[in-house]
Amino acid sequence: MSPFGCAHNPFSTRHTGPDGTSYLFPPGQTIEAFADAIAAEEWRAELVGPHGAGKSTLLRTLFAEVERRDLPTVLFSFNDQRRRLPFGWRRCIARGGVCFLDGGEVLPAFALRRLDRATHRHGCGLIVTTHAPLGIAPAHQVTPDPETFALLVSNLLIDTQYVVSDEHAMQILLAHGGDAREALWALYDEFESFAVE
Repeated sequence: MSPFGCAHNPFSTRHTGPDGTSYLFPPGQTIEAFADAIAAEEWRAELVGPHGAGKSTLLRTLFAEVERRDLPTVLFSFNDQRRRLPFGWRRCIARGGVCFLDGGEVLPAFALRRLDRATHRHGCGLIVTTHAPLGIAPAHQVTPDPETFALLVSNLLIDTQYVVSDEHAMQILLAHGGDAREALWALYDEFESFAVE
């Protein structure tokens, strides 16, 4: 089954995608402290990690925190089908604030350099998700923590009869090489099997 449908499934992307959930920090860490650290770097950061590490979810959680602090924000998302800056992008950053760029590794290098220069010129922060460091800002490694992944799974299951032990959630994550997205899709399939029994 596709993890994109079946809204009743707590592991569907409606609930687990970057817009469906907030990034969960390990115990003792908070979005406020993380945002303070990025602010100290003049709102310039690269969120670096492999597929399914939680980069986009962290970016969107940070985006909401920056908005809460009343700073102007703009969010550009890129993927294999969308590899160019949108029309009017300069106007978006001319007001300062923070520019969020999801999928920095697919943007052509010349476009990324233009955006980097323009954000510097306008005093605008730049926070980018990428699979490998791009060299435009301090890098912050994003890796799914097994215990935090287990907490995410239990949070997703709060309103269901379905139970996944913390140990099983961590084993699923490890079986998928630390790719939280793939692990959630595997749990999606498990839930569907449970639902038809």
